[in-house]
Amino acid sequence: MPTAVPTPKAVVHQRFGAKARYTVEEVREDVGGCPGLAPQTRNVYRCALDLPGLSVATPGTFLRKKDAEQAAAQIALDKLGIHPTANSPTTPQEAWAELIARISGFFIDESEKPYSPEAVDSALERWSGTTDPVEVEAVLVPHMLEDELKTVRINLRDNEHYMSYVAAELSAIDSSHVLVSRTIGKTSSEIRLYFAAANIHAVSDMSKHALDSLGDGDINWQVNKRASYICGQTIYGDALLANIGYTRRDSELHTEDVNLCSYYRILLGKLPDGNCKMSRDSILAAELPSAYSRFSWKGLSPRDLLCSFCRLQRLPEPHFAVSRVSCDTLMSAVSSEERGAPAGSAENQYTNDVRINKEKPDLFKCEVNIRSRKQEVLLEYSAADTWSKESDAIQNSSLKVLIWFNNYFKKLTSKTGKLYLSESTAGVKLDHFLWIHKRSTLKALQS
Repeated sequence: MPTAVPTPKAVVHQRFGAKARYTVEEVREDVGGCPGLAPQTRNVYRCALDLPGLSVATPGTFLRKKDAEQAAAQIALDKLGIHPTANSPTTPQEAWAELIARISGFFIDESEKPYSPEAVDSALERWSGTTDPVEVEAVLVPHMLEDELKTVRINLRDNEHYMSYVAAELSAIDSSHVLVSRTIGKTSSEIRLYFAAANIHAVSDMSKHALDSLGDGDINWQVNKRASYICGQTIYGDALLANIGYTRRDSELHTEDVNLCSYYRILLGKLPDGNCKMSRDSILAAELPSAYSRFSWKGLSPRDLLCSFCRLQRLPEPHFAVSRVSCDTLMSAVSSEERGAPAGSAENQYTNDVRINKEKPDLFKCEVNIRSRKQEVLLEYSAADTWSKESDAIQNSSLKVLIWFNNYFKKLTSKTGKLYLSESTAGVKLDHFLWIHKRSTLKALQS
């Protein structure tokens, strides 16, 4: 009597035992019904099988859970080259012949499923360089402030790496002599600065005298102030602002045009009121309001604007400390001011006490601290203004700091110790020496 053929699941269990793990997922599938009636659904199953070194899943669904498991086991056996038979090998010679037949498939010279002619032609065309080049725009930022920015076009081909074209634009020896900056702008942005590596690597005190003697002759040691300002790191020589490269989300080469408008938007975002102008789509006319109102405010909130400004300046986000001013504190302050005034009637005093107890005017104050990455205090804001809501205190304090920064950055011609602030920005304490480099750089860019 011939023996029955074992099921795929039984073969998998025989060879792998407890190492075979089935994961069955139950889903609901729509069933065609009569028009006008509620759609009918039924439960179907799909299965995934995990084996040591292999994971498979059924491409479709099944009405029964057992059928889904058997289908997943059969797919795994097909990938492993195992074909269950009714007659198992009874002698060592038959078992050895079966083992050789299974393993020999991994060492054949030709593939059982060769590539299609279309795929071969596409690969040959790609590597032969006959495909149309991808043209992308970039901005060349010269290291000399007297030289103007200009837009360049880079033609990228599939048969060469994109860094070779970047090196050619920067007049570098090859792509190994090109450095790449961190990303610039928003978190989702992939815009970077590409610049040639300097030939001299001496930075000790003794070598500074030798570098000073070179003067302006060595272009590699010319600091690119415009590129360094928008990037936040020191860059020497000419730089190329471009959006070219590979991302973690995609294996294909990502390209996007970067023009002069993109450069000036990045530069505008570094200013305290820049993001406010761009969020309101009014770069020329929009200005920071003098006060914050939840009902009339447009664009990003002052807190978001301040956090974005600090992030673009490579600073940690500001710290907001909100404190509550109780009713008793306000009453003690009012009573101390009116101590010399004549006492009112008992009826007026009773009316005032009832009104205060009913309203409970607890107000909020907010202090803003901005520190460097080394935890050095850059700015402290603390004013006597109070607000009825905690969110209003944070937003108004953020707006005051933004106004202060805006006035500070605009007064580039004034000396560091002679900054005259308006009354709306009183209560700000700044460490001038830590900001003098940014002000001098911004002054050079606007000159």
